[in-house]
Amino acid sequence: MFRNKVLVRAIPSSAPPPPFLLRQVSFSAAAPSLDLDILCCRLSRSHRLACLPQPPTDALVIYQRCQSRAADEVVSKIAAAFPIASVGEEEEVVCSGSLVAKAIECGLRCLMLEHGWSFVGESIYVETMFAASEERTDLCALNVEVRSGPNDHFDFIVSPDAFRFTAHKISDIASSSMMETFEHSKEVSLDGCNLQTACAILPTLKECHVIAFSKSLPPGHSLDKFIEFCSIKHGLETNYSYHAAVKLTHGDSWEKQWLPSSFILQGSALQPALKSVRALKAMSSLRSFIEFLKAWNFFGQHQLVIKEQLILNCATTLPSWKKAITVHTARADYSEDFGLSRPHLKEKLLTLAHVALLKPSFSRPKRADTNNTRHFSESSDADSLNKLSDTSLPKSSLRCFTKATHANPVNSSSASNIKQVIQEVQEGHQGGDHARNFKASEYLKRKHAEFLGNSGEGGNVKVLDKDCSGKRNWDMREIFCLCFSTSLLCKIMILI
Repeated sequence: MFRNKVLVRAIPSSAPPPPFLLRQVSFSAAAPSLDLDILCCRLSRSHRLACLPQPPTDALVIYQRCQSRAADEVVSKIAAAFPIASVGEEEEVVCSGSLVAKAIECGLRCLMLEHGWSFVGESIYVETMFAASEERTDLCALNVEVRSGPNDHFDFIVSPDAFRFTAHKISDIASSSMMETFEHSKEVSLDGCNLQTACAILPTLKECHVIAFSKSLPPGHSLDKFIEFCSIKHGLETNYSYHAAVKLTHGDSWEKQWLPSSFILQGSALQPALKSVRALKAMSSLRSFIEFLKAWNFFGQHQLVIKEQLILNCATTLPSWKKAITVHTARADYSEDFGLSRPHLKEKLLTLAHVALLKPSFSRPKRADTNNTRHFSESSDADSLNKLSDTSLPKSSLRCFTKATHANPVNSSSASNIKQVIQEVQEGHQGGDHARNFKASEYLKRKHAEFLGNSGEGGNVKVLDKDCSGKRNWDMREIFCLCFSTSLLCKIMILI
């Protein structure tokens, strides 16, 4: 998973962006790491800045000039929670791209949690809270790496993906006698580690083995702080009915840790989604991420501006992913953020509409009358291009189309391409540019009128083909083809 990478480069709307500021808080005694993590995460989310724990004796508050008052409040709340030895003077964060990146990671995590995503592993965001009702369903996922880019830009290396998960079940690994002991609220231990006991735990996604389970937590153990930490930092709000002990390996040593049952997933936790929907779900993840970035109040500096989207690498073994990412990037190229004009969209629409008129999207019919279909097969490529050139479209937009005959019908992707371009033109119409929309609409109406002018009314439909002399009658299959194409063009005109 997460093999495909897309670079999303952004910059705050204020140019040039102001530098980040830093205040260091030092404690007189070592602070409990879990308590410090919980407090820093809570302050970061409530004040929309970056409060980074540096256990055991420090915490860093990173913010912008417009957030100075909020930074003072954060320092006061840290002082109220832990005995403070000193508070550093306000200073600019210079020559430390890694520290800026950590601050942005903190802000990004808060942003994703606000939109209902969970944070697991080192840098993975998933659109789920790992509820039992979401097991074995295809879910969106993102792996995001943040870097401080050149020219005051911020780079997000995004790997979109989709996954499934399954919670570990007692019934899969316990015998009937073990289940009877478990029902009597006693701890049950498993013998050895095998494939059935293999699991991954939340929120770290570390792989380990289940070695025991119990309805009630054994004496001397408490999960209250851990559950609070998972809720505030990772967005995990799962329900659980029993507890399980896992074997965590640290080199040559290991330790036993009790966890809520819902925090223990089968196998390697994040399992790839079904191939049929994986690419579509992955692109949905990427689009959601882009929208979140655009709406982000970036450390009090208003929104981020997306400057660039680049494909860094795409797995060659997954052609559907490559196609999906290419289509997504091509759609992004039409946005105003990239400075391209919308007449290109209308030009593409007119080209696709005219070619769809010549090439119906259904299979080739059986040849019933050789004389009625002879002119389609005898037309040369040059003749086809001459016909298309009469539409006043640029020749550059005609090179990508082949001979327009019944022998070469359009496939289903042409219809989806037309639908995509129509949607983009509609978005352009909502944003302005009414004059060019009106011009494109008038052009289609004129061409449609010319087309109908060459068609007879009632009875047999007659077409005057300049490559063939005289008139002829069309059979019913060709009449259906003409009606289908005309209806498609009319729908396009209405949408514009």
